[in-house]
Amino acid sequence: MRVIGPNMYMQVPRGARAKLSDGKPWLELNVGDVVQARFGTSLSQLQNSSKMSTQYLAYLASVAPGGVVQVGPASIRGVATTEYEATIDLDRAAAHAN
Repeated sequence: MRVIGPNMYMQVPRGARAKLSDGKPWLELNVGDVVQARFGTSLSQLQNSSKMSTQYLAYLASVAPGGVVQVGPASIRGVATTEYEATIDLDRAAAHAN
């Protein structure tokens, strides 16, 4: 997964690409649109919230059948972070978007 600005790009496993209408290997998701639809607030308001990380994890858990798993500590540009992993069910994610 890559996040560039408000857009999240997720590489779709080969077996799931047939479910996408265009069959492309990457799925683009505007995080701002999802945040507005799911949480009823703007992305900038959510980013200013101390609950942002737990809200993202809650959303991921709702579309990941196996849940969200803490992989361990990581470092991004020298900043200590926690790395998580989840396998997203595209059908569940689509249902949440509607």
